[in-house]
Amino acid sequence: MKSYLEQLTIQSENQKVSLRDAFNWAGLSKTTYYRQLKGTELSFDTAIKIERAIDQLATLKKKKKASNKELGKNVTLVVSRHNTL
Repeated sequence: MKSYLEQLTIQSENQKVSLRDAFNWAGLSKTTYYRQLKGTELSFDTAIKIERAIDQLATLKKKKKASNKELGKNVTLVVSRHNTL
């Protein structure tokens, strides 16, 4: 069975979210993050906080990306429209 950290690492990689950012988003210190990398096991409650943080950050990234695409379309339309005048 994989450790919580291994599972969270896979989840963060799949969702293209930095695990360090997820720890931070979950309100955990840098020390907690680095302690995990050295082998200290996460508690279940802490792992759940980080899992939720990964999901939230991934959702924010997707929304930002969609917003940027929409903004790009609007800018393109404005530029195209301006050029035809």
